[in-house]
Amino acid sequence: MTETIQMKILPSFILLIHWTYTGLDKLIRFQESCRELKNQPMPNVLEEILAYAVSVVELLLALLLLISASRWWAYMGSLLTVFITYVRLIWVGAFPKRHAY
Repeated sequence: MTETIQMKILPSFILLIHWTYTGLDKLIRFQESCRELKNQPMPNVLEEILAYAVSVVELLLALLLLISASRWWAYMGSLLTVFITYVRLIWVGAFPKRHAY
């Protein structure tokens, strides 16, 4: 039974560390994060808003992971974040195109 509990807690713990680290890192290095966002292809109006919003969302996901009643929402938010990141990487051409033969 303890193995089952550990298997349920391990993904939450890994995501908790990830979201806490990335959220705090962006806030601690706020000026650098803003500069990195300015290098992205997006309207300039969104840069400062996103600099705060991304950090807040990451820390919110970490907080939701701490509360068992909201853990499902944190998992869905994490999954959505991964999906959006993947689509964004495709959009900016990060992956080489394959030719169908």
